[in-house]
Amino acid sequence: DFRDWILTKDRTEASLVAPCPHHLECPLASKDHTWCHFSQFAASYPKSVYAKLPNEKQQYNEKFSFLVVKKGSTPNSQTESERLFTHPSDKSFFWDRIIRPTIKRGKHVTMDLCTSEGEMERRIIAKSHAPEIDYRYTRRLKWGDLWIYPKRIPNRFRKEDRHGIRLW
Repeated sequence: DFRDWILTKDRTEASLVAPCPHHLECPLASKDHTWCHFSQFAASYPKSVYAKLPNEKQQYNEKFSFLVVKKGSTPNSQTESERLFTHPSDKSFFWDRIIRPTIKRGKHVTMDLCTSEGEMERRIIAKSHAPEIDYRYTRRLKWGDLWIYPKRIPNRFRKEDRHGIRLW
């Protein structure tokens, strides 16, 4: 497949830009009957233009898949850290991508992400995470959007030493 062919190339020749935030094997490709795709609501042609059966739907969800390839290297193929870059367009190469529709429930949002480490991960963002993550922004996110926040470590796993609370 084309994506595998791009991955075999040298990063100075070609690099993946989207939808994958990494240059590793796709985490969805290892599972049967799954593929990285997005859904768009589309309308059918009216009956006056294209004859249709009476029981056909007027609107439907069209699934599509895309791959954006860039000549040359990208910031995530040059270095491992986004801290070296200042502009958001360069930092966005290190952000995770939402690969399934978000599940919105009372006071929390569940989302499946394709991470920059090449793994599929499910994260639950609660309203109580507000100081670190903008909860209202999280509720507006859709399938295919970028996730700009780092992985949150729960309080019970954080360590405290003479310099204060640290997350590792």
